[in-house]
Amino acid sequence: MPEGSIISFDSALLTHIGIQWLNVILLTAVLVRVLYKPVKKFMDDRAAGIRDHMASARLANEEARDMKAEYEKKLAGIGREREEILSRAERQMAQKSEQIVRDSKERADAMIRQAEETAALELEKGRERLRLEIVELASVIAGKFVQSSMDEDLQKRLADQALKEYVDAQ
Repeated sequence: MPEGSIISFDSALLTHIGIQWLNVILLTAVLVRVLYKPVKKFMDDRAAGIRDHMASARLANEEARDMKAEYEKKLAGIGREREEILSRAERQMAQKSEQIVRDSKERADAMIRQAEETAALELEKGRERLRLEIVELASVIAGKFVQSSMDEDLQKRLADQALKEYVDAQ
């Protein structure tokens, strides 16, 4: 190991790094396998619900159009009353479709927020695990340095330097 360096990239370190990466990959694969289907099912169910709401909105829209046509036939000769009834039917149709769209958007927004919060929590957990693994790896490396044949002055300088670097990083 060159003088003044802290880390030696020997085969043990590379093996540990390889094992850590393998653990991360395996953890990711397990999480994808365990969480993918439930989340996908939830999202598919939600999409089906939204499609059903949209279909009912279209049906309500079609029903409103049918009502409008029926009113037009019945009230062909009546001026002001006819306009009043049509205006009322259009307002109801617009209110109903606006309400359905608002409800669907609110539900979709809530689902998106929940999914984002879940993803953020999982990301934070992963970061914390990675930080703990890095601390553990640093402890192992520090232990190897202490065990190596260094004189006391060199050990003290390296410890001071590592502590200063850690404090600066924080």
